[in-house]
Amino acid sequence: MESPAEQFRDMPVTPSTPYFADAGGPGGCRCPGCMPLSAGAPTASFAPAGPLPSPDRSAARAVLRTPEWVGRLNAAGERRRLLIRGACIVSMDSNVTDLPRGDILVEGSRIAAIAPSIDADCEAIDARGMIACPGFIDTHRHCWQNVFRRFAPNILWLKYRETSDQAALVYSPEDVLIGNLLTCLGAIDSGVTTLLDWSHISNSPDHSDAAIEGLQRSGIRAVYGFGQSRCSHPNSQYPQDIRRLRRDVLPSDDALVTLCLAADIDRHQHWPIARELGLRITAHAARRPELMAEIHRQGLMKDDTTYIHCTALDDLAWSHIRDSGATLSIATTSVAQLGVAGGLPPIQRALDLGLRPSLSIDVEVSLPGDMFTQMRAMLALQRSAANERRMRGDGRDVPCLSVRDVLGFATVEGARALGMQHRIGSFAPGKQADLILIEAGAINTLPLNNAIGTIVSGADGRNVSTVMIAGRLAKWAGQLLDFDVGHIRQLAEAARDRVVEKSGLQAPLFGDGY
Repeated sequence: MESPAEQFRDMPVTPSTPYFADAGGPGGCRCPGCMPLSAGAPTASFAPAGPLPSPDRSAARAVLRTPEWVGRLNAAGERRRLLIRGACIVSMDSNVTDLPRGDILVEGSRIAAIAPSIDADCEAIDARGMIACPGFIDTHRHCWQNVFRRFAPNILWLKYRETSDQAALVYSPEDVLIGNLLTCLGAIDSGVTTLLDWSHISNSPDHSDAAIEGLQRSGIRAVYGFGQSRCSHPNSQYPQDIRRLRRDVLPSDDALVTLCLAADIDRHQHWPIARELGLRITAHAARRPELMAEIHRQGLMKDDTTYIHCTALDDLAWSHIRDSGATLSIATTSVAQLGVAGGLPPIQRALDLGLRPSLSIDVEVSLPGDMFTQMRAMLALQRSAANERRMRGDGRDVPCLSVRDVLGFATVEGARALGMQHRIGSFAPGKQADLILIEAGAINTLPLNNAIGTIVSGADGRNVSTVMIAGRLAKWAGQLLDFDVGHIRQLAEAARDRVVEKSGLQAPLFGDGY
């Protein structure tokens, strides 16, 4: 019997089918910020009956554009039925058993069933040799900046703030759209299915609308965090424009892109607006513990708020966070590398209080953009400190984090920090079908001995073969779907060059940079 790779190799190439002919990008987009697959692009032709091939890398080499069956499946919407067959399933749900080999049935946007074997009359993906895992959730990323990825690899926190303000002043709405689209596609490619865009580029209502449009076009699940203008732009309508956004742009809490208020603790006076509109709050809280005491005194600390960084808070502030039921977002590499109000991520502080943090990328202008790095960095830092304490014999035995712990921070706790724990973050019937398939047979992951260890300590973005968001395939056989990466590159480079020219920032290709 031929292997899936051999089946792909011999498959005839046919002209593009009508499933994408008039679709534009995600949501029917046709503007310059998102280029759909061009008419006439080659696709593989699949027979309608029988199981579908496995998403392996030989398939990625042979199929240069979206296969016909993917177009058919994605276009089906709530009529969609797909069986993911034979995967090693890591559920991250206390009520759903992990399976060394099992099936996941997807109907519409939801998981319908998970079992060792499912008999279903529908198309099926052969996922043998793959680990199925809930998609990663990033609870804090500044998406608009990322046409400047690794622009400032050595920058420190205060210089970052200065440079970011300088760039923000000249950003156009189009630049924001392209930055958001680029960021989200990079996130999807590395297995992030949900992110919170902490958008402090609200220079005008047009900038805010463009940021949201970039999120929507990408196909990612996102929370748009409406934040202040990074550069205090005179045309900013913060915070009052959130009423328009809630009414006219993002009125639903069940849509793929939803809304929250991004307001730091020094802007806590705006928090009641969010609560009036039924929105969650996300707030940087790196320092100024006296403000946390004031927020508590005013009765504003509640469980609808996620606090970010929390590096220089005192014991009283930490106790207020715990007692309020609030959630945490720790950007381990950001705190450590940029030196955010110190430089030591408060991992152990949170754990000692019984708080389990979510993870976030923060800024790609100097940092990696994938969740594998965040999981490993947190695991290494916490275990290093715990082992050092144990070796000193200071009388306090601190448990080391496990790989399952940090995977939970990247999935379950991310969902909780976004108020979406009932929808995403783990595999369970009725939850949204946000999942990734990770190659367990690649040269850097084989042989498979421990599934969670492979995800956290062995795999990286190149091993994310397939990404599904709300039942819709966004990546297949190692390739992003719907987007021409070459065209996205042209848009990103043009946006970067515009901002560099208008802002006076220097962009050295070599050397230490900023």
